[in-house]
Amino acid sequence: MWREDRSNLTDDYQRNFIRHQIIPKLKELNPSLESTWQNGLEKIQGDLDLLHHAFGDWKDNFVIETRDRIVIQKKAFNKLAAAASVLWRFIKTYSFNFEQAREIIQGLTHQSGKRFLSSTHLLVIDRDDIIIVPHPEEWKEVNIGHDHHEVNLGPWRLHLSNGNSQRTGNGKTEAAIDADEISYPLVWRKWKQGDHFHPLGMSHKKKISDFLVDNKLSLADKDSITVLESEGRIIYVVGWRIDDRFKITDRTKKVLNIRVEKV
Repeated sequence: MWREDRSNLTDDYQRNFIRHQIIPKLKELNPSLESTWQNGLEKIQGDLDLLHHAFGDWKDNFVIETRDRIVIQKKAFNKLAAAASVLWRFIKTYSFNFEQAREIIQGLTHQSGKRFLSSTHLLVIDRDDIIIVPHPEEWKEVNIGHDHHEVNLGPWRLHLSNGNSQRTGNGKTEAAIDADEISYPLVWRKWKQGDHFHPLGMSHKKKISDFLVDNKLSLADKDSITVLESEGRIIYVVGWRIDDRFKITDRTKKVLNIRVEKV
């Protein structure tokens, strides 16, 4: 049995005040109010549909999304009168607010390197792009013993094996180290300012910060670079280059083989 909700009969609620007091007066002024509203809603929906398609085209042209990062080309905003609004429409998904979108747009023409944080993501203004990645986790260093064959740090995994193979992995995905030149435990950690090593093929040391610049790594990529060290000496910039002092030579008898993968 249908019953009238008593709350619908009072003007104490804002919705009822509008229904009982405002709408009847508007209808007096415009008897076709309801059809006018319906037409207006249809027009707005049409505009929203066009905006959705245009925004989709913009993303297809200027945004690259992968499993672990989003890259937006800076040139995506060159001809936009409301660049901050367009950017915000995209980055709000990653918990950035409109004021941050304004600051990001203002920072596009300045020196690269400025960073912005949301509750879930890091946004970096790089040379040609805006890069968005999840917050980098605090990665505690890992001690690796002689009997360890698989270890994890952040999103990376090392597979280690001992042998007498003379393979000469240079460090990109596989590395071969002279096992007699290292001491355990090895330490696997994030790189830090001041770290240096002797890149394979060089007889002099080089700061890792300069090595990363030479290889044109973005600021976001630099946050995930790790090093493997023995007794305080870096033997391997993981996934990039081994140290020349630990390379395989004709005198090598035992080899530590390392394979790197992202998990």
